[in-house]
Amino acid sequence: SSAKRRNAVAIACQWGKAKSHQNELLAICAIDVLTGEVLINSLVAPLQPMLRWLENVHGITQKKIDAAVEKHQCLRGWREARTKLLDHIDGQTILVGYTVGFDLGLLRLFHTTIVDSQVLATSAVFPNQWGKKKRPKWPMPKVCSDFLGKPIKHHAVSESCTESVFEKALVSREIALQCIQRPRDFEEWA
Repeated sequence: SSAKRRNAVAIACQWGKAKSHQNELLAICAIDVLTGEVLINSLVAPLQPMLRWLENVHGITQKKIDAAVEKHQCLRGWREARTKLLDHIDGQTILVGYTVGFDLGLLRLFHTTIVDSQVLATSAVFPNQWGKKKRPKWPMPKVCSDFLGKPIKHHAVSESCTESVFEKALVSREIALQCIQRPRDFEEWA
């Protein structure tokens, strides 16, 4: 591949439920954490018949996927999405995301160097609950509005259908950067 390996990449995915009851990738966004360059921002045509599109969450429908496929503006399945991501990362790349483990599962990808923005926020708010299975999860819109001071349209349906996945990747990146650049502010917020 001619793509340059990046040091840190923020990723986000949108998904639906296939008839097989597996979660199926429907959109992916990858952003270089250090430069802000958008590396991938695409719909993904599912490889299996879909049971629930969850279009009320992200706006992605069969009709929109079909239109994107017809215009060659869509990746075909999680394998092509994963291959596209692997053009930009290797084992040394730090992957950043909000519930990044779930997104990696959609890509059928194992990666050991990750920063999960949800874990950063949750562990800061609930510091004495490490390892507890019932630890509360801190929602992205709350972290964004309370810590970053910016409301987001998390789960807002948009015409482009990749806007919400782009926003999720951007917010994950921003949370991680602010935790590093302003650790005292993050601690005070928590």
